[in-house]
Amino acid sequence: MRVAIVEEGVVTNVIVADELTEPNWVECPDEVGVGWTYDGETFMAPPPEPLPPGALTQTDNNIIFAPDRLFGGPTIREVFDVHSTGD
Repeated sequence: MRVAIVEEGVVTNVIVADELTEPNWVECPDEVGVGWTYDGETFMAPPPEPLPPGALTQTDNNIIFAPDRLFGGPTIREVFDVHSTGD
């Protein structure tokens, strides 16, 4: 079984064990990893890492790569799809 080693409510390691031999060992689902929290009943994933300074968000990408959408025209993808299929 997969076992999370939990210290002060935070998963510090995940191991495979046949049984729970330590009080801070908790059986856990496959997705649990180091950095998750455990409140005694539920595991919770850590919050997502913040974007580095200057990184583009999906909204930024939409504006940069499909500016024509702002003016009601087709997106660049739609233009290429039409030309590639011949429609």
